[in-house]
Amino acid sequence: PLICSPDIIALNVVNNWEINYNEEDNEWNECIWSNDYSLNISLFLNIGSLWSIISYSLFALWFFWYLKTSSFIVMNRVRAQELEWKGITAIMASTRYMNNIWLTLTFGLLIFSCMGIWIHDQEMSEECKYSTIGVIIISWSAIHLVLAFLICSTLCIVCC
Repeated sequence: PLICSPDIIALNVVNNWEINYNEEDNEWNECIWSNDYSLNISLFLNIGSLWSIISYSLFALWFFWYLKTSSFIVMNRVRAQELEWKGITAIMASTRYMNNIWLTLTFGLLIFSCMGIWIHDQEMSEECKYSTIGVIIISWSAIHLVLAFLICSTLCIVCC
């Protein structure tokens, strides 16, 4: 889906060999690590982008399935009480359960985005904050913070 565009851009930039490795000095670029070398920022962005792409794609697939199933039921004039959903289909047919799943996934992305902003603010040197990796982490985190906040707010209104 189109909503995955920031993740695709982040993955293309972060997984570029020139960003991660400095061939002139034959060493890893310092900016891909936090100040105390405890966190690989490239890995953080890879995991965050993976989480985002998977959750948005699963939502799109479920929503497509839900619309197709609903239209089939309406077109064939089947009463909802006559259907006996079993197993995973029963869970997928329940908007209450699925909204809670999407809320959980999106809330996790919201927390991950907040962590990215904290990493940029607290764990990166001033030089690295303005390098390519610093700009990517803050822009990725800000975009997903806004998206996750909007989606979580909407789902909270729907679920609660």
